[in-house]
Amino acid sequence: MVAGPGRPREFCGQPCRQRDYEARRGGRRLVEDGNVLVLPRQSVRDLQDRLWIVEAAVTDARIALDERASATAARRVLDELLQAVEDLVPLWRAPDDHSPPN
Repeated sequence: MVAGPGRPREFCGQPCRQRDYEARRGGRRLVEDGNVLVLPRQSVRDLQDRLWIVEAAVTDARIALDERASATAARRVLDELLQAVEDLVPLWRAPDDHSPPN
């Protein structure tokens, strides 16, 4: 395929272009087929950051167990892990919803 004039193609097609537009506009909704959730990029980055914190806390907990950490150290690691997980709850649950996700 020979490249034509202008910018290189960024999207594979109109549906992908539309999803990108909706994500940039801050939309958070299910697309008609029900299998795609459109989120702003910053929301995804925030989720990735919070998941990284949970991953680090789990790693710290494993190290504490392997090293047979003192009760005080184990408590500190457990508190950090609980806080990291609690910070994720608002991301998957509506504010007044106390039921588990589907």
